Amino acid sequence: MKKLYSILFYFSFLALASASKDEKPAVLKGNINWSGIQDKEYENNLAKETTLFLDLETTLQMALDKNLTIQVQQYQVKQAKDQVLGTGAEFLPSVSFSQTFLRRDGNIQLFGNQVVPVNVRSIQPQILPSFRLFQGGRVLFGFIAARKNLKSEKQQFESVSQSTLQDTANTYFSLQRFKAELESELTRLAQAELNLKERKIAKELGADIALSILFARQEVEQAKARIEELKGNLYTESAKLNKFLNLNANILVLPTTGIQEQDLISILGEKPVKKLIAKALLNSPDIASLKELSEYYRFKKIQNISAFLPTVEIRNISSWIGSEFNNLSPDRQYILAIQYDFFQNLGGKAITNLLLAKHVQQENETRLKEQIKELESKVSEAYLKVMSGKKIFLANKTSLQVSQEAYNQSVARLKGEVGTSYEVKIAQTELERARANYYAALINYQIAQISLLRTLGLVNIINLTQGVNL
Repeated sequence: MKKLYSILFYFSFLALASASKDEKPAVLKGNINWSGIQDKEYENNLAKETTLFLDLETTLQMALDKNLTIQVQQYQVKQAKDQVLGTGAEFLPSVSFSQTFLRRDGNIQLFGNQVVPVNVRSIQPQILPSFRLFQGGRVLFGFIAARKNLKSEKQQFESVSQSTLQDTANTYFSLQRFKAELESELTRLAQAELNLKERKIAKELGADIALSILFARQEVEQAKARIEELKGNLYTESAKLNKFLNLNANILVLPTTGIQEQDLISILGEKPVKKLIAKALLNSPDIASLKELSEYYRFKKIQNISAFLPTVEIRNISSWIGSEFNNLSPDRQYILAIQYDFFQNLGGKAITNLLLAKHVQQENETRLKEQIKELESKVSEAYLKVMSGKKIFLANKTSLQVSQEAYNQSVARLKGEVGTSYEVKIAQTELERARANYYAALINYQIAQISLLRTLGLVNIINLTQGVNL
């Protein structure tokens, strides 16, 4: 019975569920529409200490909906929209209203020593509508620049979203890896404990030696240590995922399935690097953002050039003068004003602003060229990593199969009394090494594929869950 309880205890860690008997861990599927769930219900559901099982699609969707970095960038886009609206409002005419009350009490000297007392009471309401007929392009180019900045912020939002999805998927795959390794170690522990028990019985019957018992006990302790290490890795990766998903720290997130062999990128071998670079330049949100930003600075420079031109404004001054509201006499004036500030334009301020805008534009254009060169290098590097990663993965997969067969044969030889426990120990060690290398190669291959998708600007939920043809 103790043996049975021990096996059940360790296999209970396979789920790593901390829920009580009356409270089962929540299992969330990918078809849940998170945008339709009320925030209050969502927080109440996740405010408990629990284990949350998520599939990949749901995890990625939660990252898009709840990630704080993405939300910050969303506010950046909203601010850029507000700037466009504010700049566009300058096209509208200006209408101002003023109300003047005048009161003067005192004496006024008219002729000689004759003093006439005067008390003045006057009311003067005034409306001043004005419209700038010509502003030298200041408002127009400022408006165009604001729209370019908005497009740049939208592309930056796409870039942040893709980077977040990349980090989330990599962390999720790491969780799948450690979960699969934990399953293998739990099975290994159960077999090791059973083998230790058999060795002890055989020794009591005089059919075994003490060395085989030491090997079996060593195998049990190694499996226990590895299980604790993998549990720590699971909690660490879950904490990372909590950050991306904006979850409470007391929630343990686990994948619904173990690690899977999947080619996220198909027909890759038939595409040369040159075409991949062209695709990256076309789809990369980082490059698109810098291009729009370069246009923004270009129009800001033109806006500063227009500052050297005069401003033409038409004004209509409507006034009413009188001592009472019911006794006001109208007075209307139409003014065509041409304004030019010599001291500001020729004194250095406008020239300084123009030079500053020009240098900022040149700096951004240089940064864009640098980013393009860096992107070309990243595409080439990511492509080579995917190709080499797949070969390494396939080689380790074959090695795992060979090691498994060697271990099975060593066990069969031991049972047939033609082998030794030392041979089984060596085969078991090689099998565990091959299994660890297999999982590491598989996760590295998946990370390399996601890295290439990110470089190409093609990271989204569909491509990460279903793959993409390049």
